[in-house]
Amino acid sequence: MAQRQQRILDAVQNYRNRLFSFIRSRVQNNEDAEDILQDVWYRLSSLSDIEPIEQLSSWLYRLSRNRIIDKKVTVLLACPSLNVE
Repeated sequence: MAQRQQRILDAVQNYRNRLFSFIRSRVQNNEDAEDILQDVWYRLSSLSDIEPIEQLSSWLYRLSRNRIIDKKVTVLLACPSLNVE
């Protein structure tokens, strides 16, 4: 358990700024970027075992990208007038 927690803390320290910049460059404001990043950390911490993740950085960026897409789809579905044909 302690080793798992340490890996998560290390990931947060190592990737926090880069992931935030990655996310922020793709969303409209800091609040959305912070929400997405918080969700990424939550999902990482919810895993029972992070050892099988071979490339943690790739996994974090992929999850971030997927959450950005989810956010944009949610916004488009909530406001049909924004849909572009």
